[in-house]
Amino acid sequence: RIIALTGTPILNRPKELFTVLNLLDPANWPKFFRFAMRYCAAFEDRFGWNFDGASNLSELQDKLRSTIMVRRMKSEVLKDLPAKVRQIIVLPTNGLAAIVKADAAVAKKWDAVLTELEAEIEVSEEYDDAVRRLSEARQTAFAEMSRVRHLTALAKVPYVAAHVRDAVEQSGKVVVMAHHHDVIDALHADLDDLGVVSLTGRDSQASRQEAIDAFQNNPDVQVFIGSIQAAGVGITLTASTTMIFSELDWVPGNVSQAEDRIHRIGQTGSVLIQHIVVDGTMDQRMASTLVSKQNVIDKAL
Repeated sequence: RIIALTGTPILNRPKELFTVLNLLDPANWPKFFRFAMRYCAAFEDRFGWNFDGASNLSELQDKLRSTIMVRRMKSEVLKDLPAKVRQIIVLPTNGLAAIVKADAAVAKKWDAVLTELEAEIEVSEEYDDAVRRLSEARQTAFAEMSRVRHLTALAKVPYVAAHVRDAVEQSGKVVVMAHHHDVIDALHADLDDLGVVSLTGRDSQASRQEAIDAFQNNPDVQVFIGSIQAAGVGITLTASTTMIFSELDWVPGNVSQAEDRIHRIGQTGSVLIQHIVVDGTMDQRMASTLVSKQNVIDKAL
């Protein structure tokens, strides 16, 4: 007998379900291609088969629930736990014009480069070489876009810090999530007078627990700043009802797990989740992508 237990059955898209479905019930889920054609909106283009889409999600959910899936939502099990409220806070470009300009220039540049390389594949006599050049360009584009997003996150620090101060004044303790160590360090420095603890991958297990205990129990500690990866799972931060993301993660499952540090057993207040983005940047587009992915996951499960 096999039981598979997970809090995040799908991180990004339906194709991620197949491995566990095939493990549990190979008679009904024998072949990935058959699954992908029905539920992943599979299509073939010049690069081969694409299985990143989503289709017939209501049917998928019905089939899962009538056969092998038992899903327990917090709203069903923890009757007293209030729902999350999510907001996207869009910062105006005032004071951030240079960053927005750099962001737009990088996006425009790589859109043009990748479009040209994709077109070359259609006519190239050296198909493998053309595909290799496109793959290398995509990796370089991702690295450069990540660099610009990092600069944007650093430029946002004073604005995020001001927002956190307002949130502390309005609702008490606040959890802030970020990605880069220097962003976390800069936020820590800006907010230090409020009483701040932080948790990143650099910290020892003892230091991590000290930070958690101080935030949970010490009234003088008002702000917890954590990295999405290191502080996003396995800990409880229910002393706060507000979580502010100063940076985003491409994976909805990682964001949901981080949100649940304050939305779990022991929480008695309504939870507010806020994402702070700059108008006209990749972060703003990324936030929309996250919402879209989350909607797909909700429909499937």
